[in-house]
Amino acid sequence: MKIITVNNMVELSQRLAAEFLYDISKPNSVIGLPGGSTPIGMYQLITAIVKNNPAYKTVTYCNLDEVISKDGRIKMINEFLNQQFYEPNNIPSAQRYDLNLDNIAEFESFLTEQGGLDAIYLGVGIDGHIAGITPGTPFEQITSIQAMTPHFKDLVQAGLGGLTNIPDKLVTAGPKTLMKAKKITVMLSGASKADIVRQAFFGKVTEAVPASILQLHPNVTLLLDNAAAGK
Repeated sequence: MKIITVNNMVELSQRLAAEFLYDISKPNSVIGLPGGSTPIGMYQLITAIVKNNPAYKTVTYCNLDEVISKDGRIKMINEFLNQQFYEPNNIPSAQRYDLNLDNIAEFESFLTEQGGLDAIYLGVGIDGHIAGITPGTPFEQITSIQAMTPHFKDLVQAGLGGLTNIPDKLVTAGPKTLMKAKKITVMLSGASKADIVRQAFFGKVTEAVPASILQLHPNVTLLLDNAAAGK
């Protein structure tokens, strides 16, 4: 595992942007995109380079999890990526694979046909979740439907319009799916993540902390600001 520390969120976004541009420079690459607040600075930085650039027309992008509101109107991760990445960069539908409840069974086949995930970007929750993989998920699990934990419900309620619109389940790529990626970049920022950094990446590999499985991957870069690296 490669560990990189930077001073602050600005430097973290700059480093993420450089990693991302390197990964999408490879023809026919398949990239797993992150949601959450940490990558927003990266998405903003790369637009000037990626938007309408034919050099990146063979890249395929996909989300790694999805939360759909009870009323079916909101696909939270998809809408985030539309706002932060797809629309600002004019990414056509032909370069997107939108993982959702309707294509769970096909997602693994899609990845196999594409030659696998070339690079994925992951945040880590304070409970150790990655993508939609919550504590207790078997490490052998592939893409599937997962139960929403109380912590995850708290995370998504604002994006779904309140507690009454939160579903009981979400769809996510599984630990086994993510571990097949050729390259994994993990990003954490802020003092609130210091405890889970120590637990997930320097503690026991356990299904109780989903991110801990990343210790076993041969090509992981852990990118932290100083606050997240504090412990």
